[in-house]
Parts: sequence; C-alpha cells; structure tokens
Amino acid sequence: MTAFKIVKKEIEKESIGSQLKKTRTQKNLTFEAVEEVTKIRIKYLKALENENWDVFSASTYAAGFLKSYCHFLEVPADPILTQYKRERGIENNLKNRFSFRKKEVKYPKIYITPTLLLIIFLVLIFLGVFVYIGYQVSGFASAPYLAIESPNYGATITQSPVSIEGKISKGASLYINGQLLSVDADGNFKQEVKLEEGSNNVSISATNRIGKKTDKELILIYQPQGP
Repeated sequence: MTAFKIVKKEIEKESIGSQLKKTRTQKNLTFEAVEEVTKIRIKYLKALENENWDVFSASTYAAGFLKSYCHFLEVPADPILTQYKRERGIENNLKNRFSFRKKEVKYPKIYITPTLLLIIFLVLIFLGVFVYIGYQVSGFASAPYLAIESPNYGATITQSPVSIEGKISKGASLYINGQLLSVDADGNFKQEVKLEEGSNNVSISATNRIGKKTDKELILIYQPQGP
C-alpha cells in the first residue's frame, strides 16, 4: 500500500511546466516582460513551460535557466530542480533501455585451402566447357555466314576464268554451282570459275554440320576482249 501511495502521489504531482506557466499567468506577466528582466530569450522560456528539453544543448543549461526563471517568479527552485533531475533521469534510462543498438555485421571468414582452390578450378573448367558447348550449339543452330568479297554482283568481266573470293563460317562446307570446294581453316575461299559470254549466274552456298544453309546468287557479265 505504501508503494502504491508513493506512485500515486508522483503521478498526481503538478508538472514543472504547468507550475511555471500557472505562476506567470497569475502574476499577469508576458514572455516579453520576463525576457526583459531575466535576459532569458522567449524561445527558452516557452521551452521551459512546455518541458521541451531538447531545445537546450545540455541539461545543465536547462537547469540554469530553470533556476533563474523560478527565482524571478518567486517559486522555490530546489523542489522543481529536484523534480527536473529525477524526471530527466527516468527519461534517459528509458531511452537507453529501449534504444536499438546497431548490430555489427560479421562477415564469414574465408580461408584459402588446397581443397577450395581445386573446387574453384573445377568450377571454372565446367563453366568454360558449358560456354564453349553453348557457343557451338548456337553456331550450328543458325544459318552459316557467307560473304562474297569479289567480284561484285553484276560486274562486267573481260577474262575467263574469274576468281571468286569470299568467306564462310568455320566448319561450314562451300558449294559453287553445286560443286563442293575446299576452304582454309578460317573459312576463307578463293575459286576460279569459267564463264560463258554474256550473263552468268553463279550459285554459291554454305552448309553447316546440321544442314543449315545459306544461299547467294552472283550475276556476272562476261564480255571477252577482242583479238
């Protein structure tokens, strides 16, 4: 019962701000009048009456202003200062108790061991093989590359045979007018083709290993030079 009465008494006790405000209004004093005498800025006077302690940079400043204000209002300063210190102590304890401390992020330590190096090596080999297979499959799945570098389409030729040059995809087979011809390791080709006088239609195609095919037609005009 005694503890309950003490707690009840503390709850029913008039707050610091209300005591100050009540006394100032009873004396019909404005903030301006108090500021002129005490030299305490109105900003801080209002903070004291509103118990807005965060306005003050330190609790000692708040206590000093509070003591000066009490003396001016002719209010006993010691009980109010005791109440202020007790309330501020309780508030700070609650803040410390319920404040969330930033957790330190701990990263797992990785130790380089021969086993770890072997695993990394095997993973890299696996990835390399996977990329290579993917590249090869994508190359086979699409039609092979075929470019005719010379002569130009529709060119007039004065001598026969004419040399046809170009390039196809690596690994693809080259056909000119249906005849299988050889290419170098990079896919470059150079083949002489006999022409007949007038317009000649040269058929050129490239076929990869899964049968994908690229066809091109080359029109050449053969006009032999006179004797």
